[in-house]
Amino acid sequence: MRTTTNVQVIDAKLFPGDRESGLYGEYDADALSVASESRDRLIALGLDISCVNAGFFTGLGVPVAELPEAVRLEIGDESCALLDATLQLNGLPELVGSTRVRSKSRDENLRRMLISMVDDVRVVLICLAVHLGRLRSARDRTEEEKKSLGRLTQEVYAPLASRLGVWQLKWELEDMAFRFLQPRTYKNLASALEDKRRDRESYCSEMVQELSDLLKSRRIVGEVSGRPKHIYSIWNKMNKKGLELAQLWDLQAARILVATIDDCYAALSA
Repeated sequence: MRTTTNVQVIDAKLFPGDRESGLYGEYDADALSVASESRDRLIALGLDISCVNAGFFTGLGVPVAELPEAVRLEIGDESCALLDATLQLNGLPELVGSTRVRSKSRDENLRRMLISMVDDVRVVLICLAVHLGRLRSARDRTEEEKKSLGRLTQEVYAPLASRLGVWQLKWELEDMAFRFLQPRTYKNLASALEDKRRDRESYCSEMVQELSDLLKSRRIVGEVSGRPKHIYSIWNKMNKKGLELAQLWDLQAARILVATIDDCYAALSA
């Protein structure tokens, strides 16, 4: 039997008001987990409070009509409109994804349709964040349910994040899909990468420092960041090229942000 957790645990800064009054009632703990994950992801993406509020209640699966009036007034008309629009769109990928006949062209048409159906791109971002929250809360589901979620993620949600250029969501979605579809391969690769984590982090730091020094020496103003490549992209390269992990040298990626196109070309030729 599922337990319940009171939604009063919501961050008071995001939902100001009398949290002791039971304003939000009680919701299923799994739904609250999805809602919290969705909220945190939207905050990390730097989205506005209306979007964050809508994402939270989309994660709970609560329509605007079922929200107490005090909550509707508190989160505002913009959040309510986003919540309505997102809930109308949110189940469509699952509905279409349940069809057995799949094709790349059909998946691409679905992704285009999802984008074209909304007037506000934040609705799609909320859908992506909520789906990621569902993935993170699905560890106790059956293997078949996980594989179904993984396929839907790989075929629709991750490419949709890529089309929108939301790379952090794309990487996380791809890794979660990989984890559900090929759990043993994922676990083995994650373990091998963890063994070399310190070396990778050290190399990444040295790479960022070297590039920063190079830009400075050429009097180019820019911001350099580095990150280890995510697990799915590493496996994908191994699979396509028929290589073992030890044969890959580009396990890190660097990004340089500059202010002008001229600086961009100067950095590339540095």
